[in-house]
Amino acid sequence: MSRTVSRGGEAAQHDGAVAAGKAGQGRPRGRRRRAVAMVLVLVVLGAGAGVAWAAGAFGSQGSSGTGQGAPPPATQAVRADA
Repeated sequence: MSRTVSRGGEAAQHDGAVAAGKAGQGRPRGRRRRAVAMVLVLVVLGAGAGVAWAAGAFGSQGSSGTGQGAPPPATQAVRADA
């Protein structure tokens, strides 16, 4: 059994395939842009943290209180009755 396809039918199928291919490309491009934006935000935040670290913003000198933290818990000596 032979199948004959007109040129118009082939062209319509080809155009539909091209349109479907272009429609599928829109989504990954949006994901890629979102991923690039997230990486850029992380880089900027990291750079800001690095500058703050170099300026001494995270040092113990700037903290409130005595700077020694909480006192150690009270302990008792352990005795072994032999």
